[in-house]
Amino acid sequence: MMNSFIPQPIIFEAGPIRVHWYGFLIFLAFWLGFFIALKRAKKYNLNKENIYDLSFWLLIAGIIGARLYHIFSELPYYSQNPGEIIFFWQGGLGIYGAMIAGILTLFLWAKKNKKSFLSLLDFFAPLIILGLAIGRWGNFFNQELYGRPTNQTWGLFVSPENRLPGYENFPFFHPTFLYESIFCFLLFVFLLLHDKNKKKNGEISLLAACFYPLFRFFNEMLRIDYQPVFLSLRLGQWSSLVLFIISLIFLLVLKRKRD
Repeated sequence: MMNSFIPQPIIFEAGPIRVHWYGFLIFLAFWLGFFIALKRAKKYNLNKENIYDLSFWLLIAGIIGARLYHIFSELPYYSQNPGEIIFFWQGGLGIYGAMIAGILTLFLWAKKNKKSFLSLLDFFAPLIILGLAIGRWGNFFNQELYGRPTNQTWGLFVSPENRLPGYENFPFFHPTFLYESIFCFLLFVFLLLHDKNKKKNGEISLLAACFYPLFRFFNEMLRIDYQPVFLSLRLGQWSSLVLFIISLIFLLVLKRKRD
């Protein structure tokens, strides 16, 4: 049955100090991923110092890349509100920007420390997907990035002040954040299980880079938030399509070499 519970973006505030659910969930996802990374480090020939170093640089690069992607996708808004560009803890991070920044960081780190770049991608891919499963709940508390209006029993109630123009008279919307969170959690489990029997470096990261954008492409069809549109496809769909095609090609090449 639909409910009209209204989530709040702030957990608590004391004077000028505000703790946002979005920022807290990013923090939670990072530390959970960090501890899982420590548990899996030995299998990938990594030590604690490697994990500390990589985690620090990936966090910084991921946030910057994700924020830049989000700003680009909503450029008209931020050109009018430049002061909000740095307010990432209030919401607004694009996963594809984080992926690009993270891959570049891993490549540079692997080259500097003489480690396998593909092995590092496999190591972090499931953790990134788990981070998405957790972080998407920040959209729930911010009442943002929801989908089209729906009469389904699991519809998400959006308060009037958070409804997008043209949808003011619709109370319930598709909880696209929930769809993505569930999918990412299942994908995380699948990747960990597959990791036990992988035949070649690059398999795990390429599987993640195929399945996630494929899901995201269709989930984007439900979303109604602003994004640049080209040939009837949203920016998120184009990014998903390009990533899926490139990853699928590399996965097929990898499988052919393995066979």
